[in-house]
Amino acid sequence: MSAIFGYVGNEPAKELILTGMAKFSGHKYDSCGLVLQSQTGALEIEKMAGSLKELSCKGIVSHCGFFHLRWATHGSICISNAHPLTDCKSKISIAHNGLIENYQSLKSKLQSLGHEFVSETDSEVIAHLIEQFINSGSDTIDAFKFAISQLEGTFAIAMITEYDPETIYVAKNGSPLFLGESDNSMFVSSDASVIGSFSERIVYLDDQEYCVIKQGDYSIGSLYNFTNSMQSEKFNIELEMIEKGKYDHFMCKEIFEQPSRIEDCLRGRMNEKEGNIHFSDSSFSHKDLFGIKDMVFIACGSSWHAALIGNMMIENLAKISSKVEYASEFRYRQPVISESSLVILLSQSGETADTLASLRRAKELGAKTLAISNAVGSTIAREADSCIYTHSGLEIGVASTKGFTSQIAVLSMLAVYCGRMRKLSIFEGREILDSLKNLPQLIDKVLKSDDQLKQLAQEIYTQQFFLFLGRGFNYPIALEGALKLKEVAYLHADGMTAGEMKHGPIALIDENMYVVVIIPNGTAYDKITSNLAEIKARQGKIIAIGTEGNTELQNIADHVIYVPLTLDMLTPILTAIPIQLFAYHLAVFRGMYIDQPRNLAKSVTVE
Repeated sequence: MSAIFGYVGNEPAKELILTGMAKFSGHKYDSCGLVLQSQTGALEIEKMAGSLKELSCKGIVSHCGFFHLRWATHGSICISNAHPLTDCKSKISIAHNGLIENYQSLKSKLQSLGHEFVSETDSEVIAHLIEQFINSGSDTIDAFKFAISQLEGTFAIAMITEYDPETIYVAKNGSPLFLGESDNSMFVSSDASVIGSFSERIVYLDDQEYCVIKQGDYSIGSLYNFTNSMQSEKFNIELEMIEKGKYDHFMCKEIFEQPSRIEDCLRGRMNEKEGNIHFSDSSFSHKDLFGIKDMVFIACGSSWHAALIGNMMIENLAKISSKVEYASEFRYRQPVISESSLVILLSQSGETADTLASLRRAKELGAKTLAISNAVGSTIAREADSCIYTHSGLEIGVASTKGFTSQIAVLSMLAVYCGRMRKLSIFEGREILDSLKNLPQLIDKVLKSDDQLKQLAQEIYTQQFFLFLGRGFNYPIALEGALKLKEVAYLHADGMTAGEMKHGPIALIDENMYVVVIIPNGTAYDKITSNLAEIKARQGKIIAIGTEGNTELQNIADHVIYVPLTLDMLTPILTAIPIQLFAYHLAVFRGMYIDQPRNLAKSVTVE
C-alpha cells in the first residue's frame, strides 16, 4: 500500500520526483518523505506526517533521489516513523514497502553492537544492517547484498548512500518494483503505471533480485549470481488511460469504459465457427487441460467474487469439480491438491501478496497453475505456469469496476474452452459465443440507467444500512455490491444469497432497511420473488435489478433498474454495472474520496 518512486539521470531530480509523487493517486498514505543527493554525495531528507502537498521540497541541486509514501504498519503516524530512514551516521537512506518478519531479532542484535534506533518501524533495521556490514569492511554493493540476504518477509527497497554518489540501489521480494529506462534517465517505481508516464521501456525485477541504478545504466543481480542479462521491454500504455478526461473521477470513467474493455477482452479469442475459444497468451495445451480432474480458484476481494462466478461456470459447462478459496486462508491450510489439479489464481495487479504466496504453495504441491491478471509482466503472471490476460486497460480507481467484469468475461471463455473438451456441444458453444459478442452493446444499454441511479442515490444517500441479495450466478454480485458500498461510500452493507435471508438476516428488515435484490430472469427467479414478498411484508425498501420487460417487479419493488436479456451465466457482467454506478453516486453525494478510499490501496502487497 506504500509507494516508492525514484530517479537518477542528467535532469533535475526534484521536479521529476515531485511529478512522480503526484501520479500515485491510487495510494493511501499517512506520512511521506523525500531524499535528494547532491553530486558530491550529500543527502538532504525531508519528511512529513500527513500530505505530500505539505513538503516544501526546497532541496539541493540534485540528479538523484526518491520519495516514499507510508501506510503505517509498525509504529504510529509521526515524522520519526516516516521514510526515508537512515543509519546511525545518516549516510545511508532507505525506503521500504512490505514487512520484515525477523526485524525484532535483527534489531536486538544490532542494538547489542551499539546501533541506536529512532523509529518504531520494522524498516529501520535495513539501514543499520547495511551500515554494520560497511563498518565491517564490505563495499556498498556487498553490504547491500549481504543485508538483503538476512531479511525474512516481503520487501521493495530503495537505497541512496553518501558512499556512492548518484546511484540508487533497489531490491525486491514479494512486493512490486519496476525500472523505467529512457535515454540517460532511469526511474524506479513500485507502480508500473507511473513508470509509463516517464518511460517507454520497463524492466521487471524478479523476487530476490537487486539492482544498481546509475545515469542511463543499470545492473541486475541476485543473491547468488550477478548479471547484466535482464533486458527492458516496451511499456505499452495510452496517455488517456491515466487521465480522467470528461469524468469527475477515475471510477466513473472506468465504469463507462466497460463496453470497450469487454470488447478488448474478447477480441481474437472466439472461434464462432467451432463454438470454441483460443487463448493465444496461454501456454497450456489441450492435453494439459484435458487431464485436469479438479480446479481450485484462489483470489481476494472483488477477484474472489469473480472466482465464485467462474466456479459455477466451470461446473455447469465443463462438469469439473471445483472450489473457491480465499488466498489469505489457502496458504495456511493443508489443501488436498495434486498434479491433476489446476489452481487458477485471479489478481488484477498480479502482485497481491496472499495470492502470490498461494501460487507458490500450489506449485510446491505439484499442481498446474494458471493466472488470470490484467498486469503484463507482473510477478504472478510470470511465476504461474500460464497466464490469461484480461486486457481491461489500466485501472486507477481503487475500487475495481472494469477489472472485475473483464475477469468474469475471461472466466466465461475459459469455461467454454474446458467445456468443449468434454461434453459441451458445438451448438451450445456457438450460443454462448454469440451472447458474449453482444455484451458490449448490452453494457451500453445498462449504462443509460446512470441518471436513474444518480437520482436514486440522491434520494437515499443518508441511509446507513443496505442488504444485497442474489442467487445462482448473481449471488456473487450481491457480495460485490455490498463490497462496493463499503469501499467507496463507507456504508454498512451485507451481501448474501437470497435463500439465506430467512435464516437470520430477515430480523434486520424494517422500514429503514434498503434491500438491493438482483433478480434477472433465469434460475431461481420464482424463489427470489418470494423473498421480495417477505421484505415488503416487513416494510423494507426494495431496489430490484431485473430483466427488461419484466413489469411484475414494478408492482413489488420501490425502484426497478433494468438490464437487457442475456444468457443466465452472463447476467453478472450486466448486473454488476448498476451496483457500481449506485455505489459511485452514493459516494459522490456523501462527499467521499472516490478514487482513494481511506485505508485502501490498489494493490495489497502485504498480508
